[in-house]
Amino acid sequence: NEVRLSDFIGRPVVINFWATWCPPCREELPHFDTAYAERGGEIVFLMVDLTDGSRETEEGVRAFLEETGYAFPVCYDKDFNAAAVYGVTSIPLTVLIDAQGQRAGVHLGSMSAEQLNELLDSLDH
Repeated sequence: NEVRLSDFIGRPVVINFWATWCPPCREELPHFDTAYAERGGEIVFLMVDLTDGSRETEEGVRAFLEETGYAFPVCYDKDFNAAAVYGVTSIPLTVLIDAQGQRAGVHLGSMSAEQLNELLDSLDH
């Protein structure tokens, strides 16, 4: 299903671009899963997998999620439209959107749990 940021006006949104083949992405995914479990009621988490259909497939991602037990919601960017909109040239890339729908921050690279929590604390809820 298509996801639109306008559906979430009034709530802050965290968009994380990632892929299963990306070691730095895999390093930070447990932190996102914990943050989603703790803050998913107040912050929208959109974990955007860059799904190219060969190196990264929906089936492979689903198997990865089942194996790891991650509960955060995953969106599949099959045509890289979302990646183009946000200027993704390297992953992991995290984009913060405030409750008014405006870009509030960007972080390129893997984050520790502390870094992620600091970013999330900076969002207005």
